[in-house]
Amino acid sequence: MRYEYRVTKYDPRLRDEQGRYTRVEWTFFAQVGKRVAGRKVTMQQYLKTERTYLTVLEAFLKEADVSALDLRDLEITSRNRMQHSVWYRRRELTVPLAIKFSRLALRERVWGRLIAPRRAYVHFGWDYYMYVGLSRPTPIAIDTATALGLYIETHSSPCARAQSSRKIGSDHSHPDSRPPADGGHREQ
Repeated sequence: MRYEYRVTKYDPRLRDEQGRYTRVEWTFFAQVGKRVAGRKVTMQQYLKTERTYLTVLEAFLKEADVSALDLRDLEITSRNRMQHSVWYRRRELTVPLAIKFSRLALRERVWGRLIAPRRAYVHFGWDYYMYVGLSRPTPIAIDTATALGLYIETHSSPCARAQSSRKIGSDHSHPDSRPPADGGHREQ
């Protein structure tokens, strides 16, 4: 893709020389109700951030004139397999369905690559990272993201570089490419 972005809540000015984010903040859904950096992560705080990501994703897709995306390499955590099995029957997702899927991906309930061949991709990585690739510029969506407090960095997705021949439950070599198979229960 010609235009590739890493979309996050993390200010790039707070990255070290290796690109690691240096401030301690909540990074995944399972931290809701827990203390991170001395402050309790509230559901209200989480939902506001989640809505912001989804609003920005929808803005990117709308401005890029993408109306549907293919769902590839679907993974569902074992404890949620039955609840989310409907995604196994879907190959093409309209934008509203892609937004629903993305909500579950941000909550680390499912994982998969959303792709409109030669037009767009959406991937989710560890620590609340969203990657968006587009074939055309989207300055309005970028302005929307910035106005809503997200940061847009030119950055390709680790998933875009990875092999697309993954199987459900397979191991992923890049540490930033997807949530853990256990549903995101990482300790801080």
